[in-house]
Order: sequence, then C-alpha cells, then structure tokens
Amino acid sequence: MANINKNVMAGTGRKVYKWAHGMQVAADETGFALAGDNGAYAHSKMAGENITLETASVSSDAVGNGIVPINSRLIAVGWYVTTSITTATSVTIGDGTTVDRFGTLSTPFTAGNTGVTLGTPWLLTAATTLRVTTSTAAGAGAIRLVPYYEKINAPTS
Repeated sequence: MANINKNVMAGTGRKVYKWAHGMQVAADETGFALAGDNGAYAHSKMAGENITLETASVSSDAVGNGIVPINSRLIAVGWYVTTSITTATSVTIGDGTTVDRFGTLSTPFTAGNTGVTLGTPWLLTAATTLRVTTSTAAGAGAIRLVPYYEKINAPTS
C-alpha cells in the first residue's frame, strides 16, 4: 500500500486513491469507481427517487428519465413505502417493457415497509426508467426506489 497517493480531485469533492500502474479508486456520496488505463472504468452507484403513484392509472414512472444509465448492470432495487399504498393487491417494479422485470414488493404496502428486490443482474443497453405497476389504480401511495448498479465504460484507446 506504499504506492497509494491520497488527494482530492479539484472541484469534485471526490477522494481519490492512486495505485501503481494507473489504477485509481474514487468515492463520493453516490458510489465508488475503479478506473484503469485508457479511459476504462467501472462505477458502482446508486440513485434514488420518491414516486407518488398515479391514481388514474396502474403504472407510475420515475421522473428521472433514464434513472439507470446506458451500459449499466442493474444489481438490485431497494424500496421504501413513504405513503401507504391503498386499493392495490400487488405492486411490481419493472421498466416500460416488463412490469416485474426488477421484482415484486412484499406486503403489507404500509408506510415504513421496506425491502430489496434481487434477481439476475441486467445489462442495460439503453438508459432505463423504473416503473411501478399496481394491480389496480392506487387510491393513494408513494414509494422511494433506489436502484443499485454498476456503470461500465469501455477503454477509449
């Protein structure tokens, strides 16, 4: 570990540790990154958003279009019910194609209930918006979703 050189990248607030052979590790409040030679990197990250469920529809999208960026591997989605979900008997997390691609919430759907959906990690070839789908239009409800993912960048040279 004698080759580690600790500093803070100018203007970013990220703490960076440099090893020999060009390998770097950086961390901030959203995750950490491993950077190698020629622009290649892997960034473990998470993002979060509170979604107020639609009362006139069975699906509600995260506002942040592309909350999980292109060339990412989605590992899990954490969830926390911020406002009790009423009238629905099932709640799933998916995308615009498959309603339960990222999992199904466990009951009860009362405020404070929390969990993590795990499954086969998905390599996303396009930016992806998370969609919450309920069995019937929700009478009320809100849920915080936190996708955990790895952003992969190929070498640039």
